[in-house]
Amino acid sequence: MSICIRFSAASDHIRRSDWEAAFEDALQIARKGQLCGVEQRSYEGHTYNAGIPVGEDEFCRTDGLEVSGELQTGSMMEPHFIPRSFGVDEPKENGNESILALYLDEYAPHGIIEPETVDILYNKTQGTASHIWLLAMVCVFCDRFPDAASVMGEVTASQVGRALQIAEDVLGRRLLPPLAYDMDRLLARIRSLKDVDEVAAAKLFFRIYCGPKNEAFVEFVVRSFSADAVYAAFRNAANQRGTYGILMNWLLLDKPFKDVCRIQSKHPCFAPEDFVRVVLEEKVHIREKADDDTAFPDRRNEPLDEIGLLLLRVYIKMFGLRASAVERFIPLEQIKASSAAVFGDRRDEGHLSTETAGVPVRDDSRKAEEEYCGTAEKSMKDTARYSMTKLENLFLWTPSDAEAVSPALYEKLSAFLRMAVEATETTWAEFLAASRDERIEMLIRYSENIFLLPDAVWIKLFENVMEEVEMRRYIALFCIPLEERDDYTIARLFLYNEALYDHIRDTE
Repeated sequence: MSICIRFSAASDHIRRSDWEAAFEDALQIARKGQLCGVEQRSYEGHTYNAGIPVGEDEFCRTDGLEVSGELQTGSMMEPHFIPRSFGVDEPKENGNESILALYLDEYAPHGIIEPETVDILYNKTQGTASHIWLLAMVCVFCDRFPDAASVMGEVTASQVGRALQIAEDVLGRRLLPPLAYDMDRLLARIRSLKDVDEVAAAKLFFRIYCGPKNEAFVEFVVRSFSADAVYAAFRNAANQRGTYGILMNWLLLDKPFKDVCRIQSKHPCFAPEDFVRVVLEEKVHIREKADDDTAFPDRRNEPLDEIGLLLLRVYIKMFGLRASAVERFIPLEQIKASSAAVFGDRRDEGHLSTETAGVPVRDDSRKAEEEYCGTAEKSMKDTARYSMTKLENLFLWTPSDAEAVSPALYEKLSAFLRMAVEATETTWAEFLAASRDERIEMLIRYSENIFLLPDAVWIKLFENVMEEVEMRRYIALFCIPLEERDDYTIARLFLYNEALYDHIRDTE
């Protein structure tokens, strides 16, 4: 299970001088986000790894930019490298070569030729704080080279919107979205390809488009494609995708239910009873329902899709745990009639006749999913009362925010700190008995490959290594076993926000 940003570019279609200019813009964003690399440093003969801001001349590599984390919250990720120089002196014309081919499963469909590309970003971010800043940097290159650079991976439309806003705020100018997230520019590029008729254009558009599927999207589809072209595109997709994707996207466009029955019946592995079961599970026949889906971004794209939800989405999809409802109401009698008209003797009346109370039959996986995703509803209620309801919010905590945090969250922090102190008593005794050099080595050893700290913090630690009050904090946080993801976040929180640590310690 991993979360990545996949950034690829076709060097033959990029002018080197233009890339270098875009790189300087991306570097500005990296500095603003306090992105950093990790460099080995030395203090009085002791070697340690420190987070070095990308903007420091002594660290910023001449051949490019390496990012391994950020110094706002101390989160780390696998290293990512963006070259300072990339491309050629004289780019060649695109012709029918298009970066859009990367979004397609089949090779060279409809005359599209996949250009030779280089994968620039592909390592894991795991949804850490650096994720959105890396994405903002990628948006700079996609804006400058729309048909020669692409972004894929665990990236949602709302994240692209956030990343664009970050980049625009830093650079002071408007940027265009990556081509796959801009329906007008995407369709224009598709129609510029050779041998692409209306049906082929519709197939390519629905397969590639990654932007928000809201009311504007529905209106765009209606005015851009005939009903026959849309039907043909979905019928083609039915052979490649699952029932839910076809059903949700078709009904989102306010298309007839009978037609989606016809489309689904063309699937080579189609079973009418399976299709009907999905229809009922997705609550199409229930008028009043919550239509959000934790596994997928909000289809209306109203709230921003927080990066913290990425890992949750991956988990839910992997284990088949979803709580969803298609945003459309069709009476049960109409579903029965349409199914009968299309499936005839192939339909399983049992699946429809068991539907008596307007609620689908529940299975264990759906029950587990509802329990798992119920935390989201509780979080929404907390948000209405407190402005700081998540651990990630607390990196910005100041004493003036004391009333903005829920008591439950404060108790979680207090419990962690008590556990950290108790669990490290033996190590603390060893530390107290150690010499100055031994204490420095202990600090370096216990934090190695776990926590990212700026060089200035390391220097402060070494200079105060004999101060017991100061050192108790670090021994507790460096040495406590971190078994849960939240444990690691809290430990970083106490390392990066000394005021919050003092507040929790003083209330014990």
